[in-house]
Amino acid sequence: MSDSTLSTFSTCGKYFSSFGADGKLRIWDTLSNTLKQEYTPNMHLTSPITSLKWIKLSNPTYPTKIKRKSMDDNPLESDILLLGTRNGQLQFYSVSSGEVSNELAKSHDSAITCMAWCKSVNYVYTASEDSHILEWSLKKNKMKKKWFAGTGRITSLALSGDGSYLYSASRSIQWWDLESKSVIKKFTGHSSAITSLSHVSTLSGNYLLSAAKDDKFISAWSLNESNDEKTSIASFVLDDTAAEMSVFAEDDGASATMMALSSSGTLHTFKLKLNGKCSKSVKADHIIQLAPNEGSKTLSLSPIPICSSLPKSDSSVLIAYGSGVLLKFETIAIDSPETLIILVRKDTRKKVSIKNQDSLKVVSASTADASYSHPGVVNGSNSVDLKRNSSSKLKDLPMEERLENLQLNKIDTPAGSSVPPDSLAQLLIQGLKSKDKNILYSVLSSRSEEIVNNTVARLPVQVILPLVEQLTSLTQSKSWGSEVAVRWLKCILSVHSAQLLASPDLSSKLSPLLGLIETRLNALPPLLRLRGRLDLLLDQFSGKPSVPITSYDQSDFLVYEDKDSDEEEGSDDIRMGHTTDSSGEDRWDELSDEESVDGNGEDVEMASD
Repeated sequence: MSDSTLSTFSTCGKYFSSFGADGKLRIWDTLSNTLKQEYTPNMHLTSPITSLKWIKLSNPTYPTKIKRKSMDDNPLESDILLLGTRNGQLQFYSVSSGEVSNELAKSHDSAITCMAWCKSVNYVYTASEDSHILEWSLKKNKMKKKWFAGTGRITSLALSGDGSYLYSASRSIQWWDLESKSVIKKFTGHSSAITSLSHVSTLSGNYLLSAAKDDKFISAWSLNESNDEKTSIASFVLDDTAAEMSVFAEDDGASATMMALSSSGTLHTFKLKLNGKCSKSVKADHIIQLAPNEGSKTLSLSPIPICSSLPKSDSSVLIAYGSGVLLKFETIAIDSPETLIILVRKDTRKKVSIKNQDSLKVVSASTADASYSHPGVVNGSNSVDLKRNSSSKLKDLPMEERLENLQLNKIDTPAGSSVPPDSLAQLLIQGLKSKDKNILYSVLSSRSEEIVNNTVARLPVQVILPLVEQLTSLTQSKSWGSEVAVRWLKCILSVHSAQLLASPDLSSKLSPLLGLIETRLNALPPLLRLRGRLDLLLDQFSGKPSVPITSYDQSDFLVYEDKDSDEEEGSDDIRMGHTTDSSGEDRWDELSDEESVDGNGEDVEMASD
């Protein structure tokens, strides 16, 4: 199934559940290969299901405010599907009644990402994006304990066989003592988020198996408190990235078998022989693939993907294969001496049909908060039960009633946006796959930087390069397209830089963009000079100087009066007994001549002496 689909088998393998992008929860009966129920949660648009977990309850008790419409077929033990939602709510879906029979008080502040169930004490452990783990008592229908489990987003939980230890995983694994809620040991070795954990007990000891999202191997860790080893002791190789992993072990621990499903739909089986550290990677004992039969008139000759698996014994496994609502279930015996096992089956993808429609039970939410219209935009006000006659076909709610229930006065979205980032991310993925420009432009036209960052952060790595190609072509358009493309490219380079650097096609994808940037940078200096000249011409035409003249206060700040120099000289002559008229000046000249003559005479007299 696709990455956005949640699916899992029940504990005994009787039922198979899946929740897809269409917001519907589907339950299959694996014995009869029929779709048993379809359930649409009342908040499937604004708060969809984010996690699934099957449990069995003996004599379940429910709060008095919730009345059950029907009793379980087996009141001593009933199959219950736990539903974790985006808003942190934990719900109990009963297969026998076809409705949510119980809801626990909301204690998580964000989406529930994974769950684990301890059958011996009837406890459920939930983890969410807020990095907290909650311990719930199903007997008392309340939370027992809540603690902080680190800064990373918890993506998987697992319990030990006796229920005394809990294992939580993000990119690393933490081993918890449930009595003291303390970390015993921490394991590191995966480069991406861990998607699956399984505890296994053998004669040689206890071990933990882990599979990560982008890794083509499964790691085994030794659960020995006296051992200081914090790295994996063994690695099991797959042909593609791991999608699912489960373990079957005998009660006495004499043998254990691991079955891993790759993202390409191929099943790998391993006989676990863990005893000390193994330096070489372990290859699969059997590789199981499904091929379409010769008479299948399909457009593609690709193998039939295996969607999920559940080991029944060390030599048999229950598988689900097909796609969408066209699923088949079969128990396969693994007794071939050959490593590669190719099974020929009828391809259910070639024709869209549902058999035994009389046994299909379609259920809708019974509350008055049903939501219709665009994903995540509005909340409806009415709920309509879909009734089915034996001769009628599957049908959805009529568009007329959806429009009547449309309500635009309540929008539960981030500020400045009409669609939440998750819906924008889904629309963007749909637009990239269908190459629909209308969808792409409607998403890319968002001007809120916060919404752009949140949308890019929620995109899977597989669509990053196609999105970069679309944005590169958009930069070559008019100014609006260039502005939009630059805003999204800036966010992509900051969020997914590691993925881009790891891509071998990065240079070819970004070469048109780099050439365009270089061309525009070379044209920038002439444009700036032209702008300056145009500004000067416009200033001259308008008669206004380009630099405004600032008027200053021209009044005297300080005045200093200096007396006239002629007046000072006259006053000095008066004090010395001289006059200041013109005759005095003539006299001064005559005296000067006489003094010069007298001087010469004195010199003569001195010479004669």
